[in-house]
Amino acid sequence: MLGLDGHKWGIASPFVSPEKRQERQSLVEEACDAVGATGYINRPVGQLSGGEQQRLLLAQAILGRPRLLLLDEPLASLDIRNQYAIAHLIGKVAQERQMTVLLVTHDINPLLSMTQQVLYIAQRKVALGTPAEIISTERLSRLYRAPVEVMRDSRGRILVSGLELAK
Repeated sequence: MLGLDGHKWGIASPFVSPEKRQERQSLVEEACDAVGATGYINRPVGQLSGGEQQRLLLAQAILGRPRLLLLDEPLASLDIRNQYAIAHLIGKVAQERQMTVLLVTHDINPLLSMTQQVLYIAQRKVALGTPAEIISTERLSRLYRAPVEVMRDSRGRILVSGLELAK
């Protein structure tokens, strides 16, 4: 329930009416259902996988029905399967709830299919535009002043990879 009270100092009052308590519980259940986390709402966090934890954190973030969702490295420490699952979930939840998502990531690959705008910041330079405008071998290599390769996989998806510097 921190998503309901996290914007206030202190802890929630234990003296909440049964109606208010039920309303709050319904909001929590709705948010957990939206991210597919109802099966482990009451499990200790230490027993959850990284993907399960990210789902609960996303539920917590959307609990207050924000219009703007700010995420810092939401795919960090997840295996590839969970990176794509959480990326897809973020896109789905944002679309269903009509939210704008602004996130920071070091690996754009799992997020590219749902990204409408990218902002790259490197070497005191900025590149802003659609993925098609910004994500190219030449543009990213110039921006980073290091070799970057942008490829397409067998399904036509764009993949960005840093290359080893010549010795």
